[in-house]
Amino acid sequence: MAKLTMEGTGHDILMGGVNFQEIGLTLLAEGMPARIQGNLRLELRQAEHRLHGMTDFILERRNLILSLVSVQAAGSEVRGKLVLDLDRLLAEGNLEGRCKDLSSFSVLLGRKLSGDGGLKMRLEPSGVGQNVDFQLVGTDLATSFGYASEVRLDACLTDAFKTLRGTAEIQIKAFQHEELTLSTFVLSAGGDPEHITFTGKAVGRYKAAFEIETQGMLGVSGEGRLHAKLTLKGLGEKPMEARLDLPVALSLVPFGFSLPPKGLLKGRLVGKANLAWAGPLLALDDQSLDGCLELMCLLKGTVGTPEMTGRAHLEKGVYENARTGMILRDLDVRLVTKGSRLIVERAQGTDGENGIVSLQGWVDLSLDEHFPFQLDFILEEATLLRLDEATATAEGRLTLSGSFREALIAGRLDIGPAELRIPDRLPPEMTELEVIEIDRGMQEKHKQPPPQPGLAPRLLLDVALESPGRVFLRGRGLDSELAGDVRITGSAHEPVITGRLSVVRGYFNFLGERFSLEKGVLSFDGRVPAAPYLDVTAEARAGDITALVQLSGPASAPEVSLTSNPALPSDEILARLLFGRSVDEITPIQAVRLAYAASILAGSGSGWDLMGCVRDLLGVDQLEIKQSEEESGEVSIGVGKYLGERVYLEVEQGLGPGGAKGTVEVEITPNITVETEVGGESDAGIGIKWKRNY
Repeated sequence: MAKLTMEGTGHDILMGGVNFQEIGLTLLAEGMPARIQGNLRLELRQAEHRLHGMTDFILERRNLILSLVSVQAAGSEVRGKLVLDLDRLLAEGNLEGRCKDLSSFSVLLGRKLSGDGGLKMRLEPSGVGQNVDFQLVGTDLATSFGYASEVRLDACLTDAFKTLRGTAEIQIKAFQHEELTLSTFVLSAGGDPEHITFTGKAVGRYKAAFEIETQGMLGVSGEGRLHAKLTLKGLGEKPMEARLDLPVALSLVPFGFSLPPKGLLKGRLVGKANLAWAGPLLALDDQSLDGCLELMCLLKGTVGTPEMTGRAHLEKGVYENARTGMILRDLDVRLVTKGSRLIVERAQGTDGENGIVSLQGWVDLSLDEHFPFQLDFILEEATLLRLDEATATAEGRLTLSGSFREALIAGRLDIGPAELRIPDRLPPEMTELEVIEIDRGMQEKHKQPPPQPGLAPRLLLDVALESPGRVFLRGRGLDSELAGDVRITGSAHEPVITGRLSVVRGYFNFLGERFSLEKGVLSFDGRVPAAPYLDVTAEARAGDITALVQLSGPASAPEVSLTSNPALPSDEILARLLFGRSVDEITPIQAVRLAYAASILAGSGSGWDLMGCVRDLLGVDQLEIKQSEEESGEVSIGVGKYLGERVYLEVEQGLGPGGAKGTVEVEITPNITVETEVGGESDAGIGIKWKRNY
């Protein structure tokens, strides 16, 4: 009886496009040529992943019997028994596998994965070829797409290595991704590569309960044409029906798929759909759409130059952007097609209040030119930013043009009213930790490749923002109105903001004292990400000294400094401001208040902005308490409101026996303002102010 022992090793072997650092093979065989039996072991290493395989075998009468088959890799194992017909290249047998922790496959898939998985497979030869029945089951699956308690795939394939006919069904139970939940999802398909029919059903909830059903077919004719038909029920009042007939060049071995540019097209799409589905389908995690879209479209022409005829109408649409707080309601959009262009015939909506946003433009369906387009947005007092830290209303025109490869948004907007809020309390400082990286070289060697760009075009920016006023910067005692110009360039991924806003009027209320603003600038220097810089100086008289407060630094966390003329220590200045006396003369209770004032100066104190709440409640632009610099120290309340872009009204009411006083400012040019004053102890009068900024 002959015996054979063979061992082999290899290093850096390239197989199937994969580089294996190590390969080990051990073969033990004995017997006569008519019947050989033995054992085979195989070990592979690719990076930090290893695969161990082994089996006992018997080679007899052109049949290879593999018993005790075992393959282990990445915490999983497949076991079974197979009989191979070497003449017909067919197999018979069973395989079963189990993986209790799928996280080890995360590196191979390029995304996070966890859960438990199982495999069952039955192989049988038949008169027409190889039959394969298999079942894949995953439980407690968690990926970047969501979580599912169970995912199950069952398939029965006939002649799997040639014509590939059969049926398959996938079931998903208890799926959840943010607001989308699926209690049941079933998709079944059957046929062969030339003709496949399918049905599907999904039951779940996305803002409201839903039940969707679908059915259709996909086939390839002998003339090299792809035929598709799809029906969707549950997206709207009417089913969505689609048909498509187009040329295709398809090859299974080797796999290839292309659409001949000169091939003729034929298609039809009709139905109604609720746009609430657009959010999860387009992965708009921080945006949402709603409204009923009715469309009818016919497609003809060629793949390279498609032609469409039809129309689409969206009524009572709603768009919300959680990142910016932008809201568009009562959207009425009408689209028509002409040749290869999709034309926006009408598109208009409100910002949820008095603002209006409208749109005109077109999109060309030319594949060779990457779908060029031009869209003109017209804004009329539309609120584009609605956040806790900032709100902004704009008027003007923006143009979005380009293609699905690269686009540019350009234009000019007049901003106002707008409000930027400085946090009352600064976040605690984070201690910077020194990080020592271990095995950095290994991480660099096996790090994941950078993500590929998505379908969205690269968006470039060239937008000018102008404001003659009504941009308010408030918070931490500052109440100011700004004017100026800002320009946004760069890209949407890395916007570059340059420009400055200067103080028109305002004050700084610090420790109960009203400081008049002598200088105030909010500047943008073009750094990425944007970090507006604040430089404000305000002054107030405190007895025989002039106190100066300066806010400087990033607008999100400015530093407050207190100086005086003549120069005094900060605690002495605080004592003069608060109590009108030296720090050596204050009482113990006043010392406690002085310490609290010092904490506010350092940014660690907090308080309730009563004036801000009252101002918002009254719906005015300015609200302040004034005190006369005369000996009487008369106190009055001033309320200011813009009656238009260039008309500002201020009413001041004293708390004493004096009457009210009204002031109206009318801006003739950016440098010339006409001011009238009526009431109070003064006669009616008119004056002209001229200013020039250097």
